[in-house]
Amino acid sequence: MTSADWLMITLSTYFHDLGLIVTEEEYQQRGASQFNDFCSNVLFGRDDGSDYKQKVDELGPDRAERFYYSEFVRYNHAARVKNWIHGIASTKLGSADTSAKELGQLLNRLSNDFRHDLGNICESHNLDDLQDLRKYKTFQPYGRTNDEACNLLYVAVLLRTTDLLQITKQRAPSVLHRFISPTDPISQVEWAKQNSVRGIFPKAILDTEGKATDEQPDTISVYAKFDNENGFFGLTSYLRYARSEIKKSYGLSAKAFPSLTRKYVFPWKEIDDSHVEANGFIPNPFEFRIDQAKILDLLTGHTLYNDSSVAVRELIQNSIDAVRLQCHIDQIDSREFGKIDITWDTNTLELKIIDNGTGMTQEVIERHFLSVGSSRYQEPKFKEQYPKFSPISRFGIGVLSAFMVADSVKIVTIHPDDEAGRQISLRSVHGKYLIRLLNKEIDPEAVAIGPHGTSVSIRMRPSSKKISILATINRWIVFPRCKMTLSINGGEPKSIGFDSPKQAIEAYIDSAPEFRGASAGSTVHEIIDSGLNLAFATKYNRHFRDSAFVQLSDESRRDPRFIAPLGLCVEGIRVQFPSPGFSSGAQILSIADCTGSSAPRTNVSRSALEESGDQQSIQELVYRLYFKQVEHEIDRLQKDEGFSLSYAVEQFPFVASALLHTPTDEPTKRDVLRKFPLFIVENGNNREQISAHALAESGEFWTVESKTLSALMELLRDTKADVTARQVSEFCAFRGSALPSGRILTNATSSIISRGVLETEFEVCELRASETDRRLDARWRPIGVKKAWISGDEAQEALSASVRLDYNRSRRMRQRRRSFNNGSLLVAVDDVPLSGLDRYFAVSLGSRIYILPGTPLQKYLIKFATSDQINDIRAFSVYCEALFAPNDYRAAGQPSTVREVESYIRDINARSDEDHNLEVNEFLSAIESSSDKLALFNPFAWNRSESNGDHTEYE
Repeated sequence: MTSADWLMITLSTYFHDLGLIVTEEEYQQRGASQFNDFCSNVLFGRDDGSDYKQKVDELGPDRAERFYYSEFVRYNHAARVKNWIHGIASTKLGSADTSAKELGQLLNRLSNDFRHDLGNICESHNLDDLQDLRKYKTFQPYGRTNDEACNLLYVAVLLRTTDLLQITKQRAPSVLHRFISPTDPISQVEWAKQNSVRGIFPKAILDTEGKATDEQPDTISVYAKFDNENGFFGLTSYLRYARSEIKKSYGLSAKAFPSLTRKYVFPWKEIDDSHVEANGFIPNPFEFRIDQAKILDLLTGHTLYNDSSVAVRELIQNSIDAVRLQCHIDQIDSREFGKIDITWDTNTLELKIIDNGTGMTQEVIERHFLSVGSSRYQEPKFKEQYPKFSPISRFGIGVLSAFMVADSVKIVTIHPDDEAGRQISLRSVHGKYLIRLLNKEIDPEAVAIGPHGTSVSIRMRPSSKKISILATINRWIVFPRCKMTLSINGGEPKSIGFDSPKQAIEAYIDSAPEFRGASAGSTVHEIIDSGLNLAFATKYNRHFRDSAFVQLSDESRRDPRFIAPLGLCVEGIRVQFPSPGFSSGAQILSIADCTGSSAPRTNVSRSALEESGDQQSIQELVYRLYFKQVEHEIDRLQKDEGFSLSYAVEQFPFVASALLHTPTDEPTKRDVLRKFPLFIVENGNNREQISAHALAESGEFWTVESKTLSALMELLRDTKADVTARQVSEFCAFRGSALPSGRILTNATSSIISRGVLETEFEVCELRASETDRRLDARWRPIGVKKAWISGDEAQEALSASVRLDYNRSRRMRQRRRSFNNGSLLVAVDDVPLSGLDRYFAVSLGSRIYILPGTPLQKYLIKFATSDQINDIRAFSVYCEALFAPNDYRAAGQPSTVREVESYIRDINARSDEDHNLEVNEFLSAIESSSDKLALFNPFAWNRSESNGDHTEYE
């Protein structure tokens, strides 16, 4: 090193902390400085500012104000001394004229360049800019010889390191208060007060036999012993910061110094804090370990936590698991013997949870509690030991969540297998943690727990999201399966949760305003199936004498006084908040709890089920159980109310209305409807209720459309007589052909739902018409790979991904369809046997128009319907729309029919920007060729109504 190096090091070491000097006179004049702005913008302006202020204010008004000013001085002390060295007088950083003048006189013999660099060096220990080699030059001459040149970077690195490590009893580092955990100022005060650092030494490098070598050490060992945990946490937090700074200095030196002619060595790159201890605690402090692989798996595709109330839930879940496990081990009922007591102080924001669960051994603490992402309950050894125990916990991140809302966590745990209890003190996710041994017989906190159990205490930050503890617990903890109470501000403990889903709904019906005076007609049902306990309410309608699901109004669901028991729970913890099986919209009064090994898995934040087969299975099971209740109600209408089978089945859309008109998983709903006995089928004189699924398995069947037959069946449905369609047809004395032999579906069009299921799952494979009887018989079969018909709607769907028909066309389309029951048009693409339809080009069946095979129009359209070209598909879609233009197809050979179609299709072609590639003339030619058969067979179309012009006036 050169003489200039030594002089710069000596002066900077002596002067760099002079800025910490504060006289009483300066303190009294603090209002003239930037102190108030510093407090507002720096100390209190951060996200954790309110937490910081509340903790410091606990020192008392005078001590807190002096503490804040000391923070202001510490924050600016390096800039203060630089200004004094540079001869700059300013009150912004405090009124210290005397100190500035004394220092100026002392350094007036130095050159301006040297004083400038000395000021920068003194300030550097409080900055983070050592990488600026234009400011900290590795060669800065002040004279003509090399010995008068200084390596400013080396001096700055040494000063920085010296300042960082001056933490012995004789002196605390100037960066102490700035870099210790800013939300824990009390620890800072405690460390400064105790000054328990005994020494700092280089850590020798050992050989393979454990003997010290002559190699240059690269690690600094810190030795300290504290009387309480506050000083320990303060120092370890600081050393974590110091370690990162020394590593930066080492990396910078290794990069900058090798190119210099002089040899500058900076060997230090690590700090060993294993000798920092606290009296009364286990000698080896502990720290969180991260199971990196599991954490990455947990966080992929998930938001871990986005709700402060989740932290409370996680801590309570840990207690519930521990209580249930202890009762499982003791083979006793957790509902009777398990206990969790929660206390909450709204003034101090202190939350305490104490349970009589298993407690934790030292092994469990080290292997799982302090290992983030490692859940004891998911270990193969645990599952082998307790194969029938189903825990809530899967992720091993419960205690980690506490730091979302708190800066410190205190845990006391008692386990029968350990001789002593343990108190665990945690102050940060990143810091070290102390464990104090407790005498189970003497220590009050251990005695309060008993032979086994755990207590968790946290003090929430004032800045954490304001939550209602009672509402939070009620929101998440629904079925704790133990005795759980909450006491607020020392008040009477309130019971939390319910024993079962049925009890939860019954309690709500007894208390909610909308059920007052009307609860007598409500019934709560509970079904247990495959590990799912589902409860829901139904309401009896005295007028129609049936029971339907209770639907909650938006107002009742938003009433904070009465939280409706809705949602899906897993092991008693609510995961989804809409009614089970529902995604949004109107809700039915229903709640479910999944338990045991078959319970679905949740995501990390437990805000939803995992996107897996479990979710689909639960959805299907819930809907199946809902519809099982509908099936029971239809059966009850016959047995208890005395209604006929026809009437009872026709009530399906009303009994199941809440399930049919609420957004949910459509494939699930469709599958359940396929398996529900919606239909009545006759075979000879036998009638049975049957599902579309069973109908498809048994083959083909017939439907009979006739106004006469329908009117008589409608008349008989309100009687108790069990009359078949064949018996009614004999009474009708049909003059045409007899009813078709084989099975007949008698209620195909009794509701929109049954009609929709029929037309979705089956297709017409034969048509027989009788003008004499005004009747249309249709034979149906399950839809296979090769379809007999194709619809304009299918073409529309094929276009939807790439082509959108303009709004006006779609609107006119809907308007035209009103006269055809909002149905669709189908064109035959395969041979379909026909009878009695020689004079017709199409039939009306259910909600659809079927264009019959063999007609000129069908032959023309089929080439478009079976094409895979986008223009052909588009043309087919437009042609189908055009055929809805005429209002009346009852009579063939009407010129007006052709004109209406022509006008409509030319209007589409003219108004649309799309190039539809329409062959308008050919299409119209096909229609004209069918003009003698351009009539629609509709068995319900032989109706005429009188108009005023048909009356004769008599005077």
